[in-house]
Amino acid sequence: PFAPPPRLSLSGSVLQSPLAISKTSTSTPQKVKVSAVALPAYSGGILFEQLNSPGIAIKSVINDWMNMYDSDKERKGTVSLILVNLILWSSRVEEDIKPENFVTESASQILHDLQERIEPAGQTKADFPLLERNKKHKVLRTQYVEFWTHWASSILPAVKDLELIEKVILPWLISMTSASYRPIRYAATLAVLSIVQGCCKACVSMQKELEINSRVMNTKKSISSKKIIESISARMAEIEKLMQLSIDAVFVQRYRDVDALLREKCVDSIHSWIVTYPEVFLDNAYLRYIGW
Repeated sequence: PFAPPPRLSLSGSVLQSPLAISKTSTSTPQKVKVSAVALPAYSGGILFEQLNSPGIAIKSVINDWMNMYDSDKERKGTVSLILVNLILWSSRVEEDIKPENFVTESASQILHDLQERIEPAGQTKADFPLLERNKKHKVLRTQYVEFWTHWASSILPAVKDLELIEKVILPWLISMTSASYRPIRYAATLAVLSIVQGCCKACVSMQKELEINSRVMNTKKSISSKKIIESISARMAEIEKLMQLSIDAVFVQRYRDVDALLREKCVDSIHSWIVTYPEVFLDNAYLRYIGW
């Protein structure tokens, strides 16, 4: 058997976490573990510890993220980098990508250099948090998927613009899904597949809004309803574009991955997409991936 990868050192100035710890009022309060090393504000370790905490209010964490994304231009890079670094921490690579290296055009090279600093020798399937079968990370496995799904379903319809998500966040995640280091590839793929599921939920919800406003416009000839319909339709088109990009760049590739667990996740995911958004996915173009 091979030893787990070494814990890589953290660096960067110490800043206060931009994400507040939130708890559901119905659950017994649990202490969120705090790293012995103070983490910089862009660290994925902040969000990683939150998702490791039972009773965390996922929606509140996402709302805090969205508020910063929409209201503070200077923090957009920080809150975007947190998501990318979360993938690394979920892969037991406790080294954050620094803001000065957060350049989308160089993502592949930066990830390549990072992987060279990791001892990749024969990781077993239990060597990183998302696959460890112990109580410590049981909550993480559930809340990690829930986080990315809710992130997409709530953020994509609501934020003022999708430019940074389309041109920075998603390209970084897609680059990570092809990493040679299996834990990173698994964590990133699971995130993107969950994002597609969130996109499906968002489109279904927005479709219902369209139907309601269409009825209002037909009966009352409402100008405001017409504008709402145009706005919702435009955003739906943007979300479906992101969804298709994720499917082409990640699902189609990882569906044939050498890792059987990733292939299984892809099949499970497309089944969920068909059930959630049959108007798009109940089609031969997608059904062929699970059999005729």
